[in-house]
Amino acid sequence: MLRVLATTFRVGTTLNKPIKHAYVVSSSDTDFLLHGFSPVRGYAARPKQTLFLEENTLSSKILNYLRTGTKYSVADIPGIDRINSNVCNDAYAIHQMLLVISHSLVPKANDVLKLFSLYAILKHSILQDIISKKSLMVTVKKKVYDSVSLMTQDELRNFAVVLKEMNFQKTRYLMELAGYIDSECEKRAWNGNFEQCLELFDILLILYGNNIYRKKEYDTFMSLFEKHTESFQPQHLVKVLYYVGIGKKKKLSREFIDKLVRKLGVHYQDLSFQDAGIAASGVFKSNIKVDKASPFIIKMVQHFKTKVEECTSIYDLESYGLVAMMKLIRATKFQDIELFPPLNAFIMSTNLNTLSSEVVAHTLALYANTGVYHPEIFTKLQNILIHHLEDPSHTVRLKDLSRILWAFSHVSHQCDKAFFKEIDKYLMEFVYNGEIDTYPHYLSSTLLSMAVLEHYPQELIKETFRPERIHRLQGYQKSKQLSRLLMLNECLKLEFPELILEIPDISKSNLPLRTLTDETNHRPALATLMEGAFLINQIVGASVLKLKFPITHINYASLLFDNSELKDQNCIWLPNSTGQRDHVLQQLSMIKENFFVQHIAIELLDSHTTLSTSEPIGIVKMKMRLLSQRGWEVKKVHSKDVENCQGDVQALATLILNELTKVSI
Repeated sequence: MLRVLATTFRVGTTLNKPIKHAYVVSSSDTDFLLHGFSPVRGYAARPKQTLFLEENTLSSKILNYLRTGTKYSVADIPGIDRINSNVCNDAYAIHQMLLVISHSLVPKANDVLKLFSLYAILKHSILQDIISKKSLMVTVKKKVYDSVSLMTQDELRNFAVVLKEMNFQKTRYLMELAGYIDSECEKRAWNGNFEQCLELFDILLILYGNNIYRKKEYDTFMSLFEKHTESFQPQHLVKVLYYVGIGKKKKLSREFIDKLVRKLGVHYQDLSFQDAGIAASGVFKSNIKVDKASPFIIKMVQHFKTKVEECTSIYDLESYGLVAMMKLIRATKFQDIELFPPLNAFIMSTNLNTLSSEVVAHTLALYANTGVYHPEIFTKLQNILIHHLEDPSHTVRLKDLSRILWAFSHVSHQCDKAFFKEIDKYLMEFVYNGEIDTYPHYLSSTLLSMAVLEHYPQELIKETFRPERIHRLQGYQKSKQLSRLLMLNECLKLEFPELILEIPDISKSNLPLRTLTDETNHRPALATLMEGAFLINQIVGASVLKLKFPITHINYASLLFDNSELKDQNCIWLPNSTGQRDHVLQQLSMIKENFFVQHIAIELLDSHTTLSTSEPIGIVKMKMRLLSQRGWEVKKVHSKDVENCQGDVQALATLILNELTKVSI
């Protein structure tokens, strides 16, 4: 049983002993942890008057869940006989404890805990005492430093809780004290066993929460965990993977993560859904590529399907698990058409309050990434989103809204004006509250998704093209978002020219590099089609067919036909190919004579650019729309037709010529 005791003192009353508020997590309380919380609405901010042990954030709930069944505890803080509401009495009690500690030959941990508990509970400023009682505090500070190494593990934990309640980050002296605890935990971990390492790391989590990854001790403990990998039990795997995930993709040993993933595959049957979800999140956040055929991924996908088949509603930790699993399925590019029927049934059976906006966002992204589009599913999730947007008690995060709009644009989901009006209003709230200043890349990404759907909110576009926001998009990791902003600008030039805004000069080094070689490597059917184009160019004696990116900053290549390059006198003689040459010249000449525009674009439609309907989607569909507005004739070639040529270059050339001829008729 995990028993965490927080001791509080009510200023304004006289007490004979402290009042204890116990937060108890035991096996009997597990159902409360798993089912008693309200649906996830994102990562809540800590209210000003909320005690550390009473925090209701998702990360605190996960940590409390991970502590279930451990012996972690917080030692009782020794009581104070009498505390009156009078400020002088409060100050007197603190002064007495300062004197006790300063005159002690060997500082007692209980006295130190009592002193700092008084500071925390009575909200008395320790900084004020350091200034006004300089001589006394010099002695006390040294004694307190010395006491840290004499504390038991439970006392260290309790001291960490008190410092957390005192907001130690705001006072230099308290930060130094926290540093002493850091060093003591690190020193004991080197000499302790694995269980002790876990307990000591948990003390640091009390102090720093998820920001522990910024401390050098984080790296030390990760090394120690790696050292003990072979002794991990299933519950240890879950904890350590959660700690790995805290690192926010910090560089860790690939071998270490691989070992954890292999162990997950072996012990997966011993994990609850909540455990599996926490583990999946850690694997995803480690930024290590996992083979989609690994036993862990296969078992996780089956667990995911079973869960959505069985449940009718989900809550905090279950939502967290579902989202983590969907992220990992997308990251590994796992393809399983059997995944969607139970997910479809689950979504259609939910009410408007069942799924959080985060779950909606990642569910839509899972469908879109897999190339699966069910209009009724997308409409149902769209209605849930609208409900959250209109309900003041719900919070929709900017990043979730951006992901949802991307999913809609990627599958070309039809959205009405009323929906966009609600989205525009909500996004403007992010502008007003300053969140766009912090995360400008979410706005540029969202507006590009809207452009794909042919929606251009003027006020938001003006906001995203502010020079200071464009400047924020430059640099590593933001370059992709800067590229999307420039794509949006290309759309405006053709579809909303009255809203063209000046863009500052941007160095090419700030943009992601995408070459034609990258494009053909990523889309092998396009490379195969180019073999037919090369043959036609060879016969004609000129580069009438070229692979290019026809619209600046949109990195999807097209096979372009330029009839201005067509000159009969350039044709060369190929052995035994007189009939073939004449046929090619006849068809190209017919195109030149009968076609009134100079440029024709051939778009290869493959699994990267279409749904199961074989119709273009997303940015490729937008690119084709923009080309048409520029006066190009756009023709589509399907990758299946390319595959049917079975590598026959002449057949590929014939396929291209046939498509070009159709364009000219």
